[in-house]
Amino acid sequence: MDEMSFSQLYFSLEGRVSRSTYWLKFWLPVWVISIVLILVSSGASRHSSATIALLIWFLLLIWPMIAVEVKRWHDRGKPGTWFFMHFVPLIGFWWVLIECGFLPGTEGRNEFGPDPLNPDDDGEDDFDVI
Repeated sequence: MDEMSFSQLYFSLEGRVSRSTYWLKFWLPVWVISIVLILVSSGASRHSSATIALLIWFLLLIWPMIAVEVKRWHDRGKPGTWFFMHFVPLIGFWWVLIECGFLPGTEGRNEFGPDPLNPDDDGEDDFDVI
């Protein structure tokens, strides 16, 4: 499994991440924290600190979401500008979900870096020429 520092994973636009990192190190914690904040703020008044905390949480998620998803697009062998697929009406969300969430990345090194599942693999066959 790929090992990245916290700042590399959540703030850098460089490199690649695997599907497991995408789901387990980004979306799972985001969903858990979001659900807790939503439940707390739903019982609070409209302008309570819980509601403000929820708003701040969603604002703080913007850059890490972009950074992790750009790295996921890189793992698929595509430039990070594919992030803008989110803004395509009707199909954008589904396209991103399928491409980033369910399809495997390219095997071996690609133009965006080493394979996060096998960083020692340079993408070339290890055949000796006789």
